[in-house]
Amino acid sequence: MDDAFKSQNFRRLDPEVANLLLRSLGTVNDLEELMMASHVRSGHAQSQLNQDLTVGNAAFAYNYASNAVGAAIDHLRTWYNMVACDLNKFPMPILAHYTLARAVYEPSLHTLWLLDINASSRDRIGRGYAAELQSLHDMRKYQVAAKPSEANAQALIERVLDGAADDGFVTLDENGARRLTISMRNMVYLFNEYDRPEIPGRKPEWRYRMLSGLAHGRRWAVVGSSAEVETATEDGYFIRPNWQLLQHFADYAARIASRAVAAVIEYRCEPSPTVDASS
Repeated sequence: MDDAFKSQNFRRLDPEVANLLLRSLGTVNDLEELMMASHVRSGHAQSQLNQDLTVGNAAFAYNYASNAVGAAIDHLRTWYNMVACDLNKFPMPILAHYTLARAVYEPSLHTLWLLDINASSRDRIGRGYAAELQSLHDMRKYQVAAKPSEANAQALIERVLDGAADDGFVTLDENGARRLTISMRNMVYLFNEYDRPEIPGRKPEWRYRMLSGLAHGRRWAVVGSSAEVETATEDGYFIRPNWQLLQHFADYAARIASRAVAAVIEYRCEPSPTVDASS
């Protein structure tokens, strides 16, 4: 039986390692200040948001992105606090870092896709409809399981489809049911498209594969990558996180969250840098 994680003693975090992690994760302090300041700023008359609103309903994309960024910051803050706490009382976790990293990454990538300045206004509007419908489909499944007598998700779905039809994003499938002409992108695509810069010889999606494997407790990811067994003694195994891998994810998660926050703020509060032909 593999007992590498049985009766283990956790190595305390080295101060030098902690400071490197805190320096990356401490980005969250600036991001929180930026978001709070943006909430009291008036939207710019020539913002990308206002430009998109002349083409169709841009609210879904912006509202979804704003909520997603809030979730990313919340998890980045939790990660920072975990490292900054009293490690003499609370031993350093091995795997929780990567779950928090994934929860920073995924909403940040959705934000960058929704508000992509290189897309047309029409594309961003369609992506907003796709994100809202995906959210409502998830809500419908939740309501059926948790409170079917109060379920209203289907009515909301129909309302969104009505708006999408008015904006020209609806077609009929082979059964005559309405569906969007644009759909959400999967995480592999989003990592490969928006997670930069990349390490030569690797696809950005390797980070998603790793984070997903760790979140689901896959043996190849847990034992093979995230932890290092140092020695076996009468007291058990000494294990420690893979500091190099952990620092890599801290650097990249902080970077992707920073880009997502900037995208949300610039979309509403700054003049549009482009003149969109579709608008």
